[in-house]
Amino acid sequence: MGINATIFAYGQTSSGKTYTMREITEKTVNDIYNHILNTPERDFSIKISGLEIYNENVRDLLNSESGRNLKLLDDPEKGIVVEKLVKENANGDQHLRHLISICEGEK
Repeated sequence: MGINATIFAYGQTSSGKTYTMREITEKTVNDIYNHILNTPERDFSIKISGLEIYNENVRDLLNSESGRNLKLLDDPEKGIVVEKLVKENANGDQHLRHLISICEGEK
């Protein structure tokens, strides 16, 4: 009964993807939490994961210790999933912004 969303940025290395996406992600975080505030009758759970695919290697952006070559698996119920990809619960808009900044490499 949830809503899933993906922000996908594709382009050449150093072409400005992270810079360009900052305004989009900021507006998205604001919209998400405005919707939560305006819908008190529902319970919400926000989870985030981040991955980078570079030179055919998959890297978890929220877990630097996971290595640079996570495996893609075909799950019969979920479809394609990334094995051992961290999924963090965001407990507020500032925490979500912090997790996004980690994915952007700003830690």
